[in-house]
Amino acid sequence: MRHHLSIGAAAGLMSGLIMGFYEWLGHQGGLFRYNPFYVVASVLLPEELAVTYVGVITATVFHLFLAAFIGTLFAAFVPRKHTVPWGFGLGLLLQFFFGALVTPNFTFVPFFWEMDASSMIFSFSQRMLFGLTLGYLYGLWLVRFPEKRETLG
Repeated sequence: MRHHLSIGAAAGLMSGLIMGFYEWLGHQGGLFRYNPFYVVASVLLPEELAVTYVGVITATVFHLFLAAFIGTLFAAFVPRKHTVPWGFGLGLLLQFFFGALVTPNFTFVPFFWEMDASSMIFSFSQRMLFGLTLGYLYGLWLVRFPEKRETLG
C-alpha cells in the first residue's frame, strides 16, 4: 500500500507543477484576472509579505504540498484501474470544493460562477487539468513501477 501512496504523492506533485505553470501562463496571458501566487499567499501571509518574493515562494511550496497531499488521497481511495475517469471526477470535485467553498471564503476571489467568463472557464480548466494529469500519471506510474516483493529463499 505504501508504494501506491508514494506514487500518488509523486503524481500529485507533478500535476501540481503542471497546474501551477498553467495558472501562471493564464495569468500572464490575461485569461485569469487573479494572480495565483498572491491568492494563495494572501491566506498565509500578511499583505506586505504576500506581494513579495516571499509570497511567491510560500504560495509555491504550499500549492505543491497540497497537490502531493491530494495525490496521496487519490492513491488511497481510487481503484487501480480507470484512473483517468477518476481524475476527471476529481477535477470536478476540486472545482466545486475550491471554487465554491474554500477560495471565496478565505480569499478575495469571488465564487467561480461570479467571475468574468474567461476567468471562470480558466478556473475550471486548471482544475480539470490537475485531475486528469493526476489520474493519467498515477495510472501510468502504477503500471511502470510495479510493487516489488521480496522473496525469502
